[in-house]
Amino acid sequence: MVEDIGVTRNVAKLVHVRATTDSGKSWDAVSVLRFLATARRRTPYYPAFLVVCLLGLRRAEVCGLRWEDIDLDNRIILVEKQRQRTSAGTVDVNLKTETSKAALPLPAQCIAPLRWARMRTAWLRERAISRGRPWFDDPDGHVFVTRTGRPLQAAHFYLVMQRIIEAEGLDKMNPKGLRKSCGTLLVHLRVHPRVVKAVLRHSRIATTMDIYAEALDPDVIQAVAQLDRLLRQPARIRELEVAHSVSEAA
Repeated sequence: MVEDIGVTRNVAKLVHVRATTDSGKSWDAVSVLRFLATARRRTPYYPAFLVVCLLGLRRAEVCGLRWEDIDLDNRIILVEKQRQRTSAGTVDVNLKTETSKAALPLPAQCIAPLRWARMRTAWLRERAISRGRPWFDDPDGHVFVTRTGRPLQAAHFYLVMQRIIEAEGLDKMNPKGLRKSCGTLLVHLRVHPRVVKAVLRHSRIATTMDIYAEALDPDVIQAVAQLDRLLRQPARIRELEVAHSVSEAA
């Protein structure tokens, strides 16, 4: 087919290779809470990590978030774009599958940090202009930007995450594992697999325990609210940590 030697049909197109399901590791609730606590102290991108932990967004999706995708008053977030490196540079592209596009309930815990992120961008812009420093006026209005106003890159997001992990002394983890940790916590809360599928926007139900069904909106809202409440309860986290230590000792 490549050399155009007269082959009229590519028989290889009949072969459908099924992607393997990732079974990588994830964190428990205690580790997620420790990570978020350190992120809050050490980086202005804490709201980005909070969104990943509570809604399971992918790294490229977080970097591609725009303010037009977020309704803070009605607590809704639309996931429609992802920021990717291409031959033309780093740009926002559509998500790979229609399943990945979704409107998700925004946990109450995310509202204040996101408002702070917007005020930070306005403050950085005002400071840069007043001091005659370079500033990039982002026409797309990305939620997470650097000190010069440019959209946050996936590589930078990864580096910041690794610094937080090292500072807290946590087990090694990548953004994909952090996303999976959201699903692990939802399973811990006994959320039905079909609801987990809707929250994480998996393209195949096989990724979430091979149960074929779609989640109803009220179920999704309840699941995210439960996860939000879990990460708001330090006492509950300590109970889980003690229970985990006892089970390991046994």
